[in-house]
Amino acid sequence: LNFIYELGTGKVKAIKGPNETMAEYKFQGEDLIQSKNQWGYVIKYKYDDYHNLTRIDFQDGKFKTLTYNTDRDWVTS
Repeated sequence: LNFIYELGTGKVKAIKGPNETMAEYKFQGEDLIQSKNQWGYVIKYKYDDYHNLTRIDFQDGKFKTLTYNTDRDWVTS
């Protein structure tokens, strides 16, 4: 495996595997906002102001949401 890093942040931008396979990652600040696997399947991620993951959007239109109690730093759903 060959890891490719973003300049300046040191975050993993892509991972190259055998037979030209590649997974790719996009960040906005500290948050991972998109990933694409070796088959081209894209997943998008959304966060609240505290960088808690609040939503995952799958390529097929399905999604998962998470809510938090920010006072206690707990996931509530």
